[in-house]
Amino acid sequence: QPETTVAQGFLDVAADNMANAIKKISIERGHDVSDYALVCFGGAGGQHACMVADRLGIENIYVHPHAGVLSALGIGLADIRNIRDRAVEEELSDETLQELEPQWDELERNGNQYLLNEGVEPGSRELRRRVSLRYRGSDTALLISSGTYEQVLAEFEAQHSARFGFISPQTTIILESIQLEAIGAADPLLFPETADNTTDSLLGTFPTTTAGVTTDTPFIDRQRVAADTPIVGPAVLVEPNATTVIEPNWEGRIHSNGDLIIKRISTQNHRGAVGTDVNPVQLEIFNNLFMNVAEQMGVVLENTAVSVNIKERLDFSCAIFDPTGELIANAPHLPIHLGSMSEAIKSVIANNPDMSPGDAYVLNAPYNGGTHLPDITVVKPIFDETTGARIFYVAARGPPADSGGPRDIADAHRPDEHVAPDQLDRCIDVLRRTVDSFCINPETGGTP
Repeated sequence: QPETTVAQGFLDVAADNMANAIKKISIERGHDVSDYALVCFGGAGGQHACMVADRLGIENIYVHPHAGVLSALGIGLADIRNIRDRAVEEELSDETLQELEPQWDELERNGNQYLLNEGVEPGSRELRRRVSLRYRGSDTALLISSGTYEQVLAEFEAQHSARFGFISPQTTIILESIQLEAIGAADPLLFPETADNTTDSLLGTFPTTTAGVTTDTPFIDRQRVAADTPIVGPAVLVEPNATTVIEPNWEGRIHSNGDLIIKRISTQNHRGAVGTDVNPVQLEIFNNLFMNVAEQMGVVLENTAVSVNIKERLDFSCAIFDPTGELIANAPHLPIHLGSMSEAIKSVIANNPDMSPGDAYVLNAPYNGGTHLPDITVVKPIFDETTGARIFYVAARGPPADSGGPRDIADAHRPDEHVAPDQLDRCIDVLRRTVDSFCINPETGGTP
């Protein structure tokens, strides 16, 4: 192989690896990054920026004037911070908060002493009080800004509802610990103007090979380029701390503040996914978006559970289904659950033709798509907000410990029924009391 082909192969592998790392935190979570700008930094980052952007479908790149040393610059601009914690483990109450004042005073003295040792003047200091709260029986605590009992309670319930989808007013709240953050504001850094437009910015023209094509490419001194001058690729921008390559079909412009903006000037041709005519990036985004919804369902279930079965053994499964009950996406949970869960959805659809937004259905019948009696399935239809049509179903399946646990109900019987939204709507504590009244029907082998 020619040397240029081997070198291009190394570049392609590097660009693929960087693009895949970005996909992990964006496209694989269902985010469309094509409308975003790619922020490039690092001494060699600019050499790969256009290739990485092409692989992500991004058409705008931002390169800071000090991109080559941006990490060091960030350290220089960062505030000085010191965090100190103190365990409490008491029930949250107005009295408990008042009793913490001596401990707060001690933490603040220590925080101020730390900032003093770091040379931070009193006028540049800030002390932030936080409390760590959780429901009794849960091990997931939330950090809340300290204040009065009413303020702390309202903030905790707001954060808990936003993160987990429910609150439990009847459950005791535990004040797990207190935290003091001492902050010393950093001095602003001033950068001298380094642009020099008095001399020619062209350093020379040299042959370069891009995608197997060799062309004469201008090498340009970035600090000498006049503001808003178009730099059409291929071109190489040279500066003391970094090198930026502008690939063919891209154009760069330097703003008056020194920022470099690189834009794609021709549309990138996307090959359709095999067997389809759709954009492969969009197809991957939607596939991963559905998967991410199911995974986040599992995260919420695990975080809000109190039983070892769900929280430690991870004995649960979550999935999304289409309007006919066919599986669309499932999180990587237990296969034994997912294999029959579709039948449970179809059973709910067949027995409940009239559904309303917010309805949730609970069943454990093995003959209706269940696995075995201890496993309970919760199904909820999702409606289009505009048309009111049912467009998806979401379902979760797990053991009954979080819904009240087993009971001696061998002779009890209750006909099939669904739990209406005023009985069950994203609230595990209500689900616990509701499912506790559900029972095994000796004649059918189980009762939803």
